[in-house]
Amino acid sequence: MKTQMRTTSLFAYHGEVKQKMNKKQEAVMEVFYNLPKENITNAELSKILGWPINTITPRTNELVKKGKLIKDEMRKCEETGRSAISWKINN
Repeated sequence: MKTQMRTTSLFAYHGEVKQKMNKKQEAVMEVFYNLPKENITNAELSKILGWPINTITPRTNELVKKGKLIKDEMRKCEETGRSAISWKINN
C-alpha cells in the first residue's frame, strides 16, 4: 500500500518552502538553479532577468536573510567590469 505525503512534507523534504518566497524571489532563485556557472553578481542577474539593479539587490539581500543564498567571492563582474560580490546557492 502506498502512502501519500502531504504537500508541506514534500516542501520540507526538498528544503524549499515556496510559499514563503514571493514571485520575484522565486524568479531570482530560478536563475541560480539553471546557471551553467556556480555564482553570479547582482548586475549579471539584472541582465539575465531584464530587471533594474535596484530591483535585484533587495531580492538577493532577502534571499541571503532567508538562508537561500550566500556570498561566494569578490570577482570581476562580467557586466560592469568592476569588482563585485558574487552569490551562490546555500547548500
